[in-house]
Amino acid sequence: MATTSPEVTISTTGDVPTHVQESIDTVAELRAKMDREVATHQLGIEWFTKRLGRPTVVYGSLGFVAIWIGVNGSIQANGRTPFDAFSRLPRCKAF
Repeated sequence: MATTSPEVTISTTGDVPTHVQESIDTVAELRAKMDREVATHQLGIEWFTKRLGRPTVVYGSLGFVAIWIGVNGSIQANGRTPFDAFSRLPRCKAF
């Protein structure tokens, strides 16, 4: 699962003072070094959080809730007791 990040290249055009360019180069080198030395578990965490922060997750969650509401509504319309996970939570707190 190890990934390599692209090398950071900053191209400056125009009149940039030497000390500013040296600072930019230093920061780019530090960033590249940190990217090379990142641990495998950190890459896994970053992969997971990057996927979790996508709009697809929000749409999927909203779709799941809408389906749950629809299924429970149709079960209740047929005169049966719908599934309610929240009523079971107090029993699960012992675990």
